[in-house]
Amino acid sequence: GITVAGVTGSSGTNPNQLNRPFGVTLDSSNTMYIADRENHRVQKWPAGSTAGTTIAGQSNGVTCSALNCLNHPSNVALHPNGNVYITEVYNYRVVHWNNGIPPSVVDAGTGKAFLLTMLQVFAYILMRICLQVLRAQDLTNSMSLMTSSTISSQTNYT
Repeated sequence: GITVAGVTGSSGTNPNQLNRPFGVTLDSSNTMYIADRENHRVQKWPAGSTAGTTIAGQSNGVTCSALNCLNHPSNVALHPNGNVYITEVYNYRVVHWNNGIPPSVVDAGTGKAFLLTMLQVFAYILMRICLQVLRAQDLTNSMSLMTSSTISSQTNYT
């Protein structure tokens, strides 16, 4: 495969590095939004770029439970208004960042691990994913990722 983000075999907190990337989503311009799990941040990585920009969490990889920090982000969902919804494994919550601005409230979860909270978080994630898929199907029935060396065939999601 072709490395499209990060440095193969090298993890770190530099803008061109990732540390156990987990969830990835694309916007309409093929910009990747990557849950950089062990760096406790979300990186915005434009197509063809050699580095990402931290749009949520701390760029230096520091974690905490404050709203301006992330703790093992696992999934990322985009809203058409620019909000980035993020699930956090160890803060047990879903938060949204509006164009890089930390949230003032938690969207789902209480920050404490117990079954009801986790069920609420998963229900919220499922709802957000379903809404995103429905919106994506309204906008387009296919998506392709183009690089300078290869052109992948379009995949029909209907």
